[in-house]
This record gives sequence, structure tokens and C-alpha cells, in this order.
Amino acid sequence: MLEGMQELEALGEVVSRFFAPVLLLTALWWSGPVRAAPIEGVWKTESGASAALYACGRVFCIRLIDSPFAGTVIADDLSPGSGGYAGSLKDPVSGRVYRGLASLDGADRLTLRGCAYTIFCGTQHWTRLK
Repeated sequence: MLEGMQELEALGEVVSRFFAPVLLLTALWWSGPVRAAPIEGVWKTESGASAALYACGRVFCIRLIDSPFAGTVIADDLSPGSGGYAGSLKDPVSGRVYRGLASLDGADRLTLRGCAYTIFCGTQHWTRLK
């Protein structure tokens, strides 16, 4: 009987040595940043300009593509959270920076809301181009 228990323990050790790395690799594969965030893409702004929303490190950035302000980065710290992506949004015309939130309304509509003092807020709705 003791011999049988030792064989079971040895088998259990072999199985755990094999399956532990497999489970770890599987978990890393599923949770890793290999898939693009749904917010990433090229968006058409309310003014008709295009803006690229892309990962920049562990956060997301927005750069204007084809407007008088082409090349201007209007967000460089959007972090994912429970209500969307929070960070700072810059008005390219005035240069003012507002506390903002970007959230998806479906797959192809992005809502950006910027607030000064949490009282004075403005909202824009963008449409996905790519």
C-alpha cells in the first residue's frame, strides 16, 4: 500500500511539473497585450479632421492627422478604467488642457468629454475610420 501511494505522489509531481508551466504560459498568452485595445484606430472628429488613437507605453495617445493642427498630440496619458479611458485632453486651438474621459459607444463611435473644474464640460462624438 505504501508503494502505491509513493507511485501516486511521483505521478502527481510529474503532472504538476508539466502542467504548471503550460497553465502559466496559457494565462500569459490570454492576458498579454498582444491584442489591440478596442479604442485604438483612426477616428473622424466632429470638425472633420482625422485623429490617430494609439498605445503609447501603458497608456493611450491621440494625435491629429490632417487638420491645421496636424501632428499635434492632444492626449498622452489616457489610462483604461471602469468608465472608459481617463486622462488629459488638450484643445489644439486654445492650448488649454482639460480633465477628460474617452469611452466607446459601440465599436465605431467614440465619445470624448473634457471638463474644467468638473462643472464646465464639453463633449464630442467621433466616428471610426479604420
